[in-house]
Amino acid sequence: FSAPPPVRRSRPPPPVVRSKPPPPVTRSNPAPRPNPAPVAPVAKEAVPQYRGTPPRGLPVSGAKPTESRAATSAPKGPVPVKPKELTVRERKYLAHASRLDQEAGELWWQRRYVDVEYRYREALRYREAVLGRTHPDVAHSLIRLARLYWGSNRNQEAAALHRRALNILEHRLGAESVELANAFWEYGGFLQLRGDYAGAEPLMAKALKVLEKDPDSQRNISRRRTTYATVLSELGRSEEAARILRR
Repeated sequence: FSAPPPVRRSRPPPPVVRSKPPPPVTRSNPAPRPNPAPVAPVAKEAVPQYRGTPPRGLPVSGAKPTESRAATSAPKGPVPVKPKELTVRERKYLAHASRLDQEAGELWWQRRYVDVEYRYREALRYREAVLGRTHPDVAHSLIRLARLYWGSNRNQEAAALHRRALNILEHRLGAESVELANAFWEYGGFLQLRGDYAGAEPLMAKALKVLEKDPDSQRNISRRRTTYATVLSELGRSEEAARILRR
């Protein structure tokens, strides 16, 4: 046999050339930032501007988006209500709110409480739209709705409405207002009927302090003292109750 031909070896592969590692990123040598892609300008949509009142509807009840916290904070003294020149449409809205209140009063006697609530809420919405959320008329509209809720055992909703109404009246009329005192007394009376004597006592005390100095409130002052003394007795403050009755 003849010998096999010699095996030819291929050339070795070229050496692998490693790239140099990137230099370390330091404050003096920051990493390059990629250039952002250009962004096409967005055309702004034209916002329609209304002159006068909007063509349809009323604003929804609630705080205005631009209302600042300073506007809702209680000032040191009463803020008088500035007279506002109403438009024809606004006067119609207020007249309609008064009609809704009258209809609600008639429906109350018929025990149609769902219809009563709807009318009271609509009257409140119209007054808020025309007069703003901190007008005394809005406060009285809140109290009407709160009375309905107290009678329907919706106590939490009623208490929230009553507190908001009291804040408005105190903000606008001041702490010495007889109108505010009567509202304090009414709220305290509702709490008393539900056994919340601790909540009723400070409200009645504030009211009685003002009503005792009002000449027009003297006719019912003895009855109110008796009611307040009853609340004090329920709280275990019999000596204070006796002093109230001796006035």
